[in-house]
Amino acid sequence: QSTWGKNNKNKLSNKNVLLFWPNIIGYIRIIILLIAFYFYTPNKTVEFFLLYSFSTFLDIIDGIVARKTNQVSRFGAFFDVFIDCFGRTGLWLHTTSSFSLFFICLEWTVFTITHSWSTAEWKDKLANKTP
Repeated sequence: QSTWGKNNKNKLSNKNVLLFWPNIIGYIRIIILLIAFYFYTPNKTVEFFLLYSFSTFLDIIDGIVARKTNQVSRFGAFFDVFIDCFGRTGLWLHTTSSFSLFFICLEWTVFTITHSWSTAEWKDKLANKTP
């Protein structure tokens, strides 16, 4: 059965979804990314790399925590990918590439299309396809 569908038997209360452990990890990821980009300078690349890598590691952990604690939610799926896009946007903004703006716009456009609330089940549709 779909974990994203409207008929999910294990659907948890939407009242406390913002306090689910995976989402709290997401808030921590945002803070880490903000600190990483604040300190992003040519002579602090190691610090930046370590902070950004730690945020990426937490991205793996929040998914594991969501499944282990049965705290999978539509908001969490949306929020997780939002943070990923936020982090990559920061990377693009700090590059000198003339294509940075193009990639930022492309990434957020794809995010908007695939994560609109009316089509939030795209992950299940893709995952449930038989090869």
